[in-house]
Amino acid sequence: MKNSDVIKALLLAAVNEIAADPGKYAVNPGRDFTRNRKMGFHDTLMMLLTMEADCIKEELYRYFGRTTDAPSKAAFYRQRRKLINDALANLLYTFNSRLQKKLFNGKYQFIACDGSAADIFRNPDDADTFFEPNGKSTRGFNQVHINAFYSILDRRFIDLVVQPGRKRNEYAAFCGMVDAAGKSGPPHHIFCRYGLRFLQ
Repeated sequence: MKNSDVIKALLLAAVNEIAADPGKYAVNPGRDFTRNRKMGFHDTLMMLLTMEADCIKEELYRYFGRTTDAPSKAAFYRQRRKLINDALANLLYTFNSRLQKKLFNGKYQFIACDGSAADIFRNPDDADTFFEPNGKSTRGFNQVHINAFYSILDRRFIDLVVQPGRKRNEYAAFCGMVDAAGKSGPPHHIFCRYGLRFLQ
């Protein structure tokens, strides 16, 4: 079996593990994701993972097939709103827990840390992410800041923090991820713009 097939199987297993207990990742446990719908919890996660750059209608057709039975855009939006903010982060952690770490000298894990801005849908009413019109944008834009830990030897992301664009704080995000990484696992060398950190 090719390595890509192994990784895909582990990812799907992580999705199934998360989907086995949707109440843990629902805004309203015991109510959300309890009814049998065209787009359940599992399909909602898979849609978010496999979406490309098309409109929502085309994405739904790609996933469910171009039929009249495909869920509507409104149905997708309703299901997405039922997910807690940490649902996909927990999927990342669950997936990573299934992969063996590659360690330097059998002891150290090397982690790179940096942040990057990403534009999101335009919403002038969201004061935390909206930036007024300027020389680059005549209508203004909304933006979030993504801070990530990347395991160099494993060549995969192991943690991330998403902040509103106007409240971005890379150092605070970095410290939070360092604290979380220091609670378990092997010692780390962490490279970032703030210098080298060593966790024993």
